[in-house]
Amino acid sequence: MNKDTLVATVIGFGLGLVAAIALWVVPRILPKITTPQPAKQIVSASPTTLGNETTSFEITSVRDGQIVKDKTVKLEGKALGAQFVVITTPTDNQVATPSSDGSFNISLTLNEGGNGISVTSFKTESRETQDLFVYYFTEGI
Repeated sequence: MNKDTLVATVIGFGLGLVAAIALWVVPRILPKITTPQPAKQIVSASPTTLGNETTSFEITSVRDGQIVKDKTVKLEGKALGAQFVVITTPTDNQVATPSSDGSFNISLTLNEGGNGISVTSFKTESRETQDLFVYYFTEGI
């Protein structure tokens, strides 16, 4: 074996050893970086009672997980004391103004398959959100 081959082998072995040690030691030295997880929002599809107070927001016409055969559905509900209600679908955002008794209704056009619907009731100093998932299929299931 000639001298150049031996030097190249030793240098390659040395660099490989340094790289291996660096890959083993550096992760232990650096602080672990964690990405913050988004806050989970727990929402019920029916009114809940907190102490002696009942929430004043409910959806009455469409249920979570419901399968429909019509492309258009009428979403109805009650939002007592709300100034307005925002309905968000994958393709549209609509605003409904509740009547004096708190009832509201709005027609939604659905996409084929699953449709996530978020309904948010806005009051002066608070808001309540309910999330629904409605399935629209043209064929009978």
